[in-house]
Amino acid sequence: MMDQIRDIAKGLQQANHAFESLSNLGFQILLNLESMNSSFDNLFQISRIINDQFRAQCAIQSHENEKLLFIATKILSEPKLIDKSEVEPYLISLGTVDASLRDGKHGRPIVGFMHPTISETIADLLEENLFDELRLHSSWDDWNSSFQRKQSQLQRLIELFPIEHPFSTIFVSLQLSLSSIVQEISEQKKIETTLHSLIQHSNDVLHAEHAAYFRLHTMRLERQLVPLPIRDRESEEE
Repeated sequence: MMDQIRDIAKGLQQANHAFESLSNLGFQILLNLESMNSSFDNLFQISRIINDQFRAQCAIQSHENEKLLFIATKILSEPKLIDKSEVEPYLISLGTVDASLRDGKHGRPIVGFMHPTISETIADLLEENLFDELRLHSSWDDWNSSFQRKQSQLQRLIELFPIEHPFSTIFVSLQLSLSSIVQEISEQKKIETTLHSLIQHSNDVLHAEHAAYFRLHTMRLERQLVPLPIRDRESEEE
């Protein structure tokens, strides 16, 4: 029995690290969305709502995980608790975790737990390119790369969780919602490139009518250009 509880505790600890990594992902996405909404006049509020749901689910999973981990750790430190009748409901909870652990990585979803194989994959996945996310985004290319990395990570997470898991539909919705942001970023990159080209050509135009046309077209494009989003450094340090 104690060996089983020791294995359960180890699995819960690994899951705890994975939930922490997922929470950090939600926070990074939040920072990006706040910056984008500031520049685009809250165009991406639906993405913000979906990400809030993701962060709430992370909090639920982490809270339940910590409760289960506390129970397992307490019993390991005081083995005589197993014989007490009031501990039986907690042993039943640990039993469901043990059953899921034995099911394998595609086992039954348990709130507060995920199979160690999935936990390790999540930790490795979300620690990739972590430094890139912490640096300042000084161009639309930086923002495009950031959101595409998030989409790639979410796609991998979708593949890890069965449809029955609460995370599954949230990951799908969030990944799809980020597509519209990537599309808007792409449009801004095109406008910026076209403006740069027009300004260069307008300096070389000799005819007044052509120069006026270039200026008019430039003004139209400038109205479509939004300010480059800026990440709040103070928020990142919280």
